[in-house]
Formats: sequence, structure tokens, C-alpha cells
Amino acid sequence: LAEITTACNLECPMCYAVSGPGGQHWPYETYTDVVDRFVRQEGSPDVLQLSGGEPTIHPEFLRMVKYAHSKPIQVVMVNTNGIRLARDRRFAEEVARVGAFLYFQFDGFEEATHLAIRGKDLRADKEKALARCAELGITVALVAAIERGVNEHEVGAIVRYGLEHPAVKSVVFQPVTHAGRHVEFDPMQRLTNADVMHLLAAQLDDTVRVSDFVPVPCCF
Repeated sequence: LAEITTACNLECPMCYAVSGPGGQHWPYETYTDVVDRFVRQEGSPDVLQLSGGEPTIHPEFLRMVKYAHSKPIQVVMVNTNGIRLARDRRFAEEVARVGAFLYFQFDGFEEATHLAIRGKDLRADKEKALARCAELGITVALVAAIERGVNEHEVGAIVRYGLEHPAVKSVVFQPVTHAGRHVEFDPMQRLTNADVMHLLAAQLDDTVRVSDFVPVPCCF
């Protein structure tokens, strides 16, 4: 995970990193040093994820993706809210050309969900960005931040949407981290991974069962 910037084009109410406009970008040389050391240590790493902040607003973003692809890294992943992809077609075309895999922020379908988690109604931007990804052949993992009382009722719909969308290859659920801007909570009411598993089983009409989920052994 290379957090190449603390800057973001959003100020999400639930951001654990407290990112927003005016942050700092890594120098390009810092990034290449980190990637080189990662490759020396791992040999042929499975995944390098560029994150932030919002990595797509880094002025050297495309150059950074290309540099990672010049190394024996299996997947170069970009953690993004998709706003720049939606609003800048030329940039989306460049992202497709350099071959980034998008870890795409997608929290649900309701305006209230977007306002609570992101502070803005981003539904049109999400749809436009994903349509561009399908058109340009960019591979996407939908990534939903899930919070109790906000969007837990939407997890099944997110899976169905992902199954139908031509750009989407996987769906990821991340219970909200109570840190940064979102620290006031009752720990006894915190949504967990196990809760998400039960919600999926309940909302997907028995096509998914809790017993379908298996833990992944830790390689460390």
C-alpha cells in the first residue's frame, strides 16, 4: 500500500485518514524508492495499491502507474473515488492505457448513503465513471464502506449490481473504521465482517449462505 498523497477532492465525514483538499503529495523519487524496496524484498509482489487521499489527483499519478508496471508486480491497483474518471474523459483513457486495476469506492444507491459517508451525492459520478470503465476496458472492484444504520440494507443490491455490470469483477465490503473524522460510536453497535456475511445471506435470497464464506489463511 503506497499512500502517495494526503490530498483528496472530497472531505468525507467518515474518512479515517482525515484527507481533503490541500494535502501533501509524495515526491516521485520517494515513490520509486518505495516500489524498488518493495520489489527487492518480495521478488515478484502480488499487488501494489496506490492510495491516499485520492491518488488520481497526484500530478505524477500516470507516471507512477507506468513505473509500477515496469517492475515484476502482478497487479497495480488504484484506490479511487472515481470522480476524476467521471469528469475527465481524456484522463480515463490514459488510465485505461497504463493498465490500472480500480479499487472503486461504491457505497450504495441512496442519496442519504452518499451524504452520510461522503458528504456529497456522488451517484451520477459513480455511474458515469463505471460506464467509462466498461467502455474503455478498465477492470473494477466495487468497494463499499458499510456502516450500521446507514447502508447495511444495501449490501445485497450492491452485489447484484456488481454481477450485472460489465466492468466489475469483484465486490469488497469494508465495515467503516471509527477513526479520523468518524470517532463517535458505540463499540457494542459496531458493524463487523461477520455482520456483513449475515446481511448478504439475508438479502440475497439464499443464493449466498453464511457457510459459503471461508477464512483466508494468513501468509505471514
